[in-house]
Amino acid sequence: MMNELRHLFVFKVCGRLMSFTQAAVELGVSQPAVSLAIRQLEVVAALIRSRLLVPVMPQSWITDEEFHLI
Repeated sequence: MMNELRHLFVFKVCGRLMSFTQAAVELGVSQPAVSLAIRQLEVVAALIRSRLLVPVMPQSWITDEEFHLI
């Protein structure tokens, strides 16, 4: 569970900065580590979509306020 939360945090930083490289610098990790975290998160999302048929729509994205509640 903690890995998934970490991956979500990496995703949030990448989205805010619009750059894997800048996110890596801010997070204090390598750029390949950021890419790996995003790739692993994509696998989880694909499994959810294929197994549960959950539509991924902008309305279902987590907001900053909701993220801070996690």
